Order: sequence, then C-alpha cells, then structure tokens
Amino acid sequence: MKYLIPTIDVEAIRSLSRLGNFDQLIMGKINNEYFGATRIAEIINEYGGSGTFFVDFAEHEHGINKLKFLSEKIVANNCDVQLHIHPQFIADKSRYLLNSYNKNEQYEIISKTIKIYEDCINEKPISFRAGGYGADENTIEVLSDLGINIDSSYFFNHKWCKLKEKPINVVSKNSNFYEIPVTIFSNNISYKFLNIKLKKKSLIKKLDVDGCSEEELIKGFDSLKNSNVRIIILFLHSYSLINWSSDYKKISPDYKDIDKFRIILQHAINSGYKIESIKNIRNKLDEFINDSSNIPQITTVRNPIQSAIITAKHTLRKTARGK
Repeated sequence: MKYLIPTIDVEAIRSLSRLGNFDQLIMGKINNEYFGATRIAEIINEYGGSGTFFVDFAEHEHGINKLKFLSEKIVANNCDVQLHIHPQFIADKSRYLLNSYNKNEQYEIISKTIKIYEDCINEKPISFRAGGYGADENTIEVLSDLGINIDSSYFFNHKWCKLKEKPINVVSKNSNFYEIPVTIFSNNISYKFLNIKLKKKSLIKKLDVDGCSEEELIKGFDSLKNSNVRIIILFLHSYSLINWSSDYKKISPDYKDIDKFRIILQHAINSGYKIESIKNIRNKLDEFINDSSNIPQITTVRNPIQSAIITAKHTLRKTARGK
C-alpha cells in the first residue's frame, strides 16, 4: 500500500519570541467561518482520509480550553493530534530551537509539553515534529525515553535541522525508533520572458500546499510516485489556507490554496495512494524501511514577473507572522 500523509504544523507565532492570535493563525476565523486547522481537517475527512496535526502544545498561554477545543474538533474529523514544540514559549524566549538546549533541558521542555498534551487529549502522543525542524540526536533520545518512537523532523539540508544524516524520502529505523522525513524533490527552474531564456535555478522543495504552485505539487507528487516513494508527506500549516491584508491586520480565505489542497488530495487518490495519518500506519512502518532513498527531479518554467508576485505573497505572509 502507498500513503499520502497530510501533516499540519499547528502554531500561532507572531514573532520568534511572541505568540500570535489563536483565532487567526490556528483557527483562521473569518466572521463565523473557520479556514484554519479545523477546516483543513474537514477537507481531509471529505476525501475519506486522515491526517496528522502537529499541535504546538508549548503555546500554553492560549489556555487549555482553547487547545482542548481545537484537539476535539480535529479528532472529530477522523484526524489525529500529535506533538509539536516551539520551545521558546515554554522555556527561554531567546532560544527558539530545541537543538539550542542541552539534553536535560530538552527533557524538561518535552516532558512539560507532553503533560499539556495529555491534559487535552487524555492519551500519550506517539509522534513528534520539532518547531523549525530544530531537532538533534538529543531530541531523539529524549523522545524515546518519554515513550514517543516516531519523529518527522528530518528535513534534508535544512539549516536548522541538526539530526544526523538519514535516508531521504524513506522511513528509517534505529532500534525501535522511526524517522519519517519531510518529503522533498528538486525543481529545476528555467526562467523565460517573451520566449527569452534568462537563467536556470535548482531548488530543493518540500511538498507543501502553501509553498508550491499547483504545477509543482502535481509534478512533485508524480516524480515521487515514479521513484516509488511509498510514504509521501504533504505539508501544511494551520494558516496555509488564509491570506493577509497589506497592513497585516485582516485575514481572508485563500481559495487558490484551498483548490490546490483539494486537487492534490484527489490526485493522490487517483494515483492509488491512501490518505492516512501517522497514527493509523504506525504498525506498518517496518514495511517501508528498505525503500530506495532519492531526490526526484522535476522541471518547470517560470515567468520572472509571476515569480516575483508569488515571492511577494509569501514574504507578506511571513512578515505577518513576524518571521
């Protein structure tokens, strides 16, 4: 069996040391509708699937009731809630990656956050993703000691990820601990204007609804499928389906990204992939550890003006979050 696993990082970060608005960045509340985490869960459920929501329970300042309400809504839509941690919100606001803490400090941070998780979910987490992919080998040891045996923090070549080199796009196992890496592909981009070739550039990209065009999503997925990548991680954030106003004060639905999300879910189903959560396949992971590790290649052509508009949009979104 082949799986597309939607993973959603659920967080409300206004700046690296300051929380943002729960209703905007997590719930995506616009009037009486929601376009955030719970809307994403509803869409996944519409396609008969399940997904994994990595909720930043270190953001305890939002209050237990809000985190519990969020978790219940996600679970009610056939998805699972797992553990995400941006440590600055439960420890030192000047250190925003777990790998900037020693092992004992990480143990304290993760233990405290698991307690908040358990207060909301009434069970123990089974999988984890570090905020900013900022895990190291100490993180893995602490997770294992605390009864979590699945991680999805490994992002090949990401400057904040300090995990030892692992297989790319393939589940790996060390003792009884599994790593499900962020799924990546390489996009070889040609820039053309009025049929004039301007330059070429190669980018490593994760399969991300917000960060990829529709063409990149489909071509990236197909390159992974053709390379026999049998577990594909589809990446979103809780705010992936919203846009910001130019003054950063108001949000609106991003119907283009909602359409892209639906398109890639349907394309995965049509390609024979089951849309599933990490929790639901946790007992099947040994089937995938001998798969071939590789970075598939795609080619796209961009108009530099269109590319500048897309870049400006993502810069606006990041600026609105203070990143």
